[in-house]
Amino acid sequence: MNSALVTRRSLAVVAVMIAVAIALPRFLTHTPYPRLGAYVRKLLAVERVIGPPAKGLLVPGDTLVALGSLSLADSTVRDSVRARGWPRGPFSSRRGSACGSTSTRSPP
Repeated sequence: MNSALVTRRSLAVVAVMIAVAIALPRFLTHTPYPRLGAYVRKLLAVERVIGPPAKGLLVPGDTLVALGSLSLADSTVRDSVRARGWPRGPFSSRRGSACGSTSTRSPP
């Protein structure tokens, strides 16, 4: 067998091993960005705003009241959101603040 061929194959295997060694930890520690841009507790209260689309629209302590035309007071809607996640594409949400007022927000 040609020694140049063995050297090239060995270099190729080493290069692949280095690429896997760099990529594997990043792949294993990747956490998907939340669709809403905020962490929401079970009672639909915003715990922490992480980034868009919630940034500027929600503040910690807000309570999500509705998602589009669906009331989040309905347990079947909450179970659906929990199972399938937040809807893809634009949606509007109503939020209630601690003082009881509600407002409608649509993330971009």
